Amino acid sequence: MERDEIVGQLNDILAESAQGNSIVAAISGCATLGKTTLLGALKERAAASDIVVLSAVSAQEEQQLPYAMLSKLFGSQGAARVFLREAVAELVETGHGLVGIARESHQAVAEMTSRSTVLLMVDDIQYADLESLHCLQYLAHGLRDRRLAVVFTWDPQPGAETPAVLRELLHAPGVRRIQLDSLSVDGVAQLLTDAVGAAESAELAQRYHHFTGGNPLLVNALRDEAWTGGPRDGAAFRRAVVLCMHRMGQPTVEVARGIAVLDGSTDVTVLSRLCGRSVRDTRRIVRKLNTAGVLVGMQFRHHIARAAVLDVMPVDELCRLRYDAARLLHEAGESGGSVVDRVIAAGPLPQEWVLPLLEEAAQRAVSKSDTKRAIAYLRFAVECCTDKRRRYAFQARVAELYAVVDPATSSARFLALKVPVLAGTLETDEALRVARARLVGLDFDDAVEIIGHLSEAHDLSRLGDEWHLTALLLASTYPALLARLGVAQPTTMAGALDLLEQGPYELRAVRALTASLTQTAEEQTIAQVERVLDRSQVGAGDLMTVSAAVMFLVYLDLLDLAAHWCDRLMDQAQERDDPVWQAAMNTLGAVVALRQGQMNAAVERAEEALAYVSGHGWSDVVGLLLGTLVEAHSATGNIQAATDCLSQPIHPALFDTRAGLHYLYARGRHHLAADRAHAALADFMACGERMSQWNIDTPALAPWRVGAAEAWLRMGGGDQAASLIEEHLLQFKTAGLPRARGIALRCLAAVRNVGDRPAVLERALGELQRGDDRYESSRVLADLSEAYRALGNGTKARTAARRARRIGKSCHKKEATDAPRAVMAPPCSAATKAGAGEADRAGSGDDQFAKLSDSERRVAVLAAAGYSNREIAARIYVTVSTVEQHLTRVYRKLRIRRREDLPMDFRADAV
Repeated sequence: MERDEIVGQLNDILAESAQGNSIVAAISGCATLGKTTLLGALKERAAASDIVVLSAVSAQEEQQLPYAMLSKLFGSQGAARVFLREAVAELVETGHGLVGIARESHQAVAEMTSRSTVLLMVDDIQYADLESLHCLQYLAHGLRDRRLAVVFTWDPQPGAETPAVLRELLHAPGVRRIQLDSLSVDGVAQLLTDAVGAAESAELAQRYHHFTGGNPLLVNALRDEAWTGGPRDGAAFRRAVVLCMHRMGQPTVEVARGIAVLDGSTDVTVLSRLCGRSVRDTRRIVRKLNTAGVLVGMQFRHHIARAAVLDVMPVDELCRLRYDAARLLHEAGESGGSVVDRVIAAGPLPQEWVLPLLEEAAQRAVSKSDTKRAIAYLRFAVECCTDKRRRYAFQARVAELYAVVDPATSSARFLALKVPVLAGTLETDEALRVARARLVGLDFDDAVEIIGHLSEAHDLSRLGDEWHLTALLLASTYPALLARLGVAQPTTMAGALDLLEQGPYELRAVRALTASLTQTAEEQTIAQVERVLDRSQVGAGDLMTVSAAVMFLVYLDLLDLAAHWCDRLMDQAQERDDPVWQAAMNTLGAVVALRQGQMNAAVERAEEALAYVSGHGWSDVVGLLLGTLVEAHSATGNIQAATDCLSQPIHPALFDTRAGLHYLYARGRHHLAADRAHAALADFMACGERMSQWNIDTPALAPWRVGAAEAWLRMGGGDQAASLIEEHLLQFKTAGLPRARGIALRCLAAVRNVGDRPAVLERALGELQRGDDRYESSRVLADLSEAYRALGNGTKARTAARRARRIGKSCHKKEATDAPRAVMAPPCSAATKAGAGEADRAGSGDDQFAKLSDSERRVAVLAAAGYSNREIAARIYVTVSTVEQHLTRVYRKLRIRRREDLPMDFRADAV
């Protein structure tokens, strides 16, 4: 019922009681819905009608005080004070029984009703003491034909037993029951009319009702704040919400707090356990809060109401309640991520049960490339952990993640773990991870000290995968430290199938990388590495795994395969918007593009990666990127750009790493391009000295002997060049490495007699085409053109030069107008002998030529000579489409992929 209708009923009660019909009325409803306001209005109406009013407000804290409510009732009216002083008070003080006091009360009220109508009002009768209730029942029952109205309000408390005397009073025959509910939308509009006018109140009523449920207390608070659009973070509304909770009693306050903490959960069982109440009582309280307009279901109507409930809680109590809620939800099966978010919102407490959840949440965040969130979870775990060793393990993991997103700041975090490592309070596996991190940061002294400490305390060979990974990482990436540590070169046995299937992916990848550097990798190693790459995930902490696996493919000259995986993983990194992985894939992609002769792509990707990693402390990666840029710029003739790259500061320890070998070799290529042959020779020899000393002298890493031979040729040292090339060709221990072999054959041709050069260069061209290096192929073609010109074969010389220029244009940043510079040397006795076996294996195109039809031969010869499809069509009078179809069939029959792969020794008289 709306308030006007209830007021009308109460007025009727006064009128009827004035006619000698005693009436008992009970107004029920939740606190804050306006029961007290109605009683106040009724009291004013009665006073205006000369009705004697006796009123009392029961309080919960007085519920155990005998006759507390009765004393208030009779002390509220001047004429009754005489009775109270002379009768009831005397009876109470002298200890007379309940019956005596009830009779005296009855007599006093009866005398009052003989003179006037009496209105007896009790607010919150559920808190009245038992003695007073008995007296009130006695009055109501014994004065039925008197001018008496008994009106009281009550709000039954869930979980509290209603006394029998109160139940009898409430359910006695003839008792009028008035239920007070929240206001309807129309009721809200009526309440707002006085403040904002009828027109605006009609417009606002719906929104006010939505956020308050029609609770007059909350509506008035919003009205006082002059709210028009939505509850603002105002003090009046917050106070109204808190007041509403407390007026409904402590059980309701506790349940409201529980709902606020459980925000989003609708499990009443969890709520009841959190509040320490039965499910039945909890449901009743929830219903009360819904009736009061505070909740909808088990959610607050507005987030400000929820915040108001939480803000008044003591901080420590709120923190404990949040943890209890999180634990109960976890036990009830709520997802770990949701539970962790609740715990973090509560703040750190020494609670061991949350640690596994935080670890799982951190792992999930890493898999989603959300490294910052993972760090937050693990740092929180550090604060919650009470075990010293476990706490250090969490700190180590935090440092590892910082090493990914911000290596510059991670160094201090790893350094802070050095003391616990040396004190033995960090587990061995974590200590080795700290050592590896110091290696990555080029903090070699710390790494050596940590590993040396562990070697004194443990038998390293029995430390398991973590030590094997560390040893292989030393051998493959930081090989200069093996001697400092006195550690023997680890055996990879990468071709053993049992080892290929053992250990974490990171260990398998680094084992394969080490095998590629020692030329001990076998065919099955490649398949295993591809499986590792296929199972690696961007953002899942697999960065070292992927880097090692891709560089394994690079050092086997499997450049197409390496490019495929770089592109695939880059797509994933871009999809996840992961800058760390994008920088890593650009770094690897730049190395691959350089070796494929795609100088534009190499420079672009290296510069993009360098822009990210330069400010993040990736020291060895910076060296690799600078080396890539120097070599690419030198190859394209951009000497100044290469010089600028070499002017950038690098970490001194870079030259003790594998990345330092790339840098040294690239600097040597730069010196050659700038005609500083002596400086180039010094760098190439320094590179070779390190590779030999570190037992990673593979031609695919850095062909330093070839570079040194070129330097000697520039200085006129043909014998020295020939000796170096002969030594270089002996370094090939496997049948693979086509790119490295092709580079070597090109230099071999330079130290041979001019008549022997074309055959060797044709062989080099075939290897480089198989190795997919366009830039080195263009250099071979330039040398081939020079050789044919020296032999007087102008046709083949022009054809080779045309193809060299064509390929060179696709490699260079700026438009190339001339073929790449040839490397030639005058014949010498040593050169005549060097590499004879390689020259004998130079092939011919005659056998392949026989596979083609006459039309295909004509097109193939012209394409091999460097003519475009349109030029070929014009020469043999066919359409461009016909030329394209012939070339497609030629490629298929010769098993090649593009026109640059066509053999140079096709007979020119075929056209």
